[in-house]
Amino acid sequence: GSSWKRLFFERNLADFLEDFDPVKTDTEVLMQTLAISKDYCFSLRLKQFLSHLDMEMIFQNLPTLCNLDMTYGVKQIGMEYERSLFGMKLN
Repeated sequence: GSSWKRLFFERNLADFLEDFDPVKTDTEVLMQTLAISKDYCFSLRLKQFLSHLDMEMIFQNLPTLCNLDMTYGVKQIGMEYERSLFGMKLN
């Protein structure tokens, strides 16, 4: 069943992953956050996903994850658009 703990951990992890930048944040911090959240995260809704993170790391550390809704990109980018933020290559 749904609980306040589940809601808290799912939203906390979603916020963390939406803002996660492997250049600025050590992956050890990510691993700690996943470890703390693993028993409570059944569903994740990511409105933006900035990093080029290996999704296997997330899936292996969230054994209870049943639902993932993810937008790969940046919301409200404005004038700071860069192709690299979207994984595009220049030819």
